[in-house]
Amino acid sequence: MAQGHMDVNSNEKSRILLAQTSFALSVVLFGLKYWAYYLTMSHAVLSDALETIVNILASIVALWVVRWSARPADEQHPYGHGKAELLSATFEGGLVSAAAVFILIESFLSFFKPHHLDDLGLGLYITFGAAILNGLMGWILIVRGKHLHSSALVASGVHLLSDLVTSLGSILGLSLVMFTRLVIFDTIAAAAVGLYLLYTGFKVMKGAIGGLLDKTDAEAIKRFNQIINTQRADGIIQIHHVRMIISGAYYHIDAHVVVPEYWDVKETHAITIKYEHELLNSYGAQGELHFHVDPCEQNYCHQCSVHDCPIRLKPFEKLRIISVEEMLDKDEPVQNGANTL
Repeated sequence: MAQGHMDVNSNEKSRILLAQTSFALSVVLFGLKYWAYYLTMSHAVLSDALETIVNILASIVALWVVRWSARPADEQHPYGHGKAELLSATFEGGLVSAAAVFILIESFLSFFKPHHLDDLGLGLYITFGAAILNGLMGWILIVRGKHLHSSALVASGVHLLSDLVTSLGSILGLSLVMFTRLVIFDTIAAAAVGLYLLYTGFKVMKGAIGGLLDKTDAEAIKRFNQIINTQRADGIIQIHHVRMIISGAYYHIDAHVVVPEYWDVKETHAITIKYEHELLNSYGAQGELHFHVDPCEQNYCHQCSVHDCPIRLKPFEKLRIISVEEMLDKDEPVQNGANTL
C-alpha cells in the first residue's frame, strides 16, 4: 500500500480563507440586496435577498465543516473526516430548496395581492452590482474548491452561481416592469427564481448524497485512467477492478494489477509499491492506493514490456490501452490483442 501526502496545512489554510471570504461576502451582498428591496419593494428582489440569507447560513456551516474535515485520519475515522464536507453540501442544498419553496408560495400569493414598485433604477444598479460579485466569488469557489478537493467549497460556489442567476432574473423582471409598467412581471420573475432555486437545491443534494453513498465519481475515474495509460512501469501489464472512496480531499483507491507470474513476492512488492507512489504523486491528492496482484498466466506477452521475460510466448508489440470500462471491470478481461498503445 502506498500513501500520498499533499501540503495539508497549506490546503487547509486556503480552504478556510475561501470559506471566510464567502461568509463575509454573503453578509455584504445581503445588505445590498435588502437595500435594493427597501428601495423597490420588489418581490423578485426580495426573493434574491432571501436566497442570500441561505448563503450566509451555508457559509457558516461550510466554514465549520472545512475545519473539521481537515482533521487527519484516526482510529475511529481511518479514511479521515472529509465526508463532513458532503454533509455540508447536503445541508446547503436543503436550505436552497426550502428557500425556493418559500419564494414560490410568496409568489403565488402575490398574484392576488397587487403591489407598487418604487425607485426601480437605483434598485437595478444595486442588484446588478451584487450579481457581479456573486458570479465572481462563485467561480473562484468552484475552481479553487475542485483544486483543493473540497466538496463544501464547490457546493458553495454552485450556490453562489445560482444566486447570480436569481439576481439576473430579478433584473429582468424589474426591467420589464420599467418598460411595460406591468407589475405582474415582478411576480413572474420571483416565481421563476423560486423554480430555478428548487432545481439547483435538488441537484446539489443529489450530488452530495451520491458522494456519501460512495457513488463512482466519473471525473475522478477518468483522470486516474489517463494517468495509468500515460505512466506505466515495466511489468505493470493490466489494471482492473478499480474502486475509489472519496472522503473530502482524501482518496482511497483499490485496484487489481496484472504482473509477470514468475516475479517473486519481494520483487512484486518493491515494483508495485514504487508504482503506487508514482500514481498517487501524479494524481495530486492526499490518500492511499492498494494493489491486489494477479498473475499474467502468459496471456499478455505481446503487451508486456519486460524484455528479459523467461516465459514469454510472443514478442512484445505495444503496451495495452486500458479503457475506463475495462479498468472498472472486476473480472480480468479476455485477451484479444485489440487494445494497444
